[in-house]
Amino acid sequence: MKKIFILLFLIFGLQQITHADDIRDFQIEGVSIGDSMLKFFSEKELIDGIRKDSYKNSDKKFIDINLKAEWFEQYEGIQVTIKRNDKKYIAQSVDGGIFFDREKKPCINKMEKIINEMSNLFKETVFEPQEENTHYADPSGKSKVFGSSVFLDNGTISVYCYLWDDAMNYVNYVAVSTKTNEFNEWLTNLQ
Repeated sequence: MKKIFILLFLIFGLQQITHADDIRDFQIEGVSIGDSMLKFFSEKELIDGIRKDSYKNSDKKFIDINLKAEWFEQYEGIQVTIKRNDKKYIAQSVDGGIFFDREKKPCINKMEKIINEMSNLFKETVFEPQEENTHYADPSGKSKVFGSSVFLDNGTISVYCYLWDDAMNYVNYVAVSTKTNEFNEWLTNLQ
């Protein structure tokens, strides 16, 4: 009987541990990596949301789709990345954005609050602070990006604060982002 209990514990216990490290379990406005965006939006809405400037000077393997919906509860908008010509619109990355106009302190405070809340969800993993970087889209080098990431077996979850220089004419924002390993590797090779 004791051997059966240990065997059952190993089977179900290990499944639970593996399950906790699966990026597909994390949702942004109900959307997870691997979901077909057609479950949430019409094909027309998806096509209308495609960013025409997605990943200039690349092989165009991936494209971004910016989306807004009245049913969003936590984020003002999401950006989903799919593989180009994917007729099922499978999410390879999902980002949720919270915008702060030109304000820096509320943006940083919100990022820190989200990281603390998510640290409670992922007790077995650690959010690793990422170096502050200049944003590649700002030729002056004055726009900054910083935050923390958790690295799971099949992708990453990151929380970043984007602080734009006034000359860029963008609003500051916090992004909560999930990315597959495949998409992360492709992004790394772009730079």
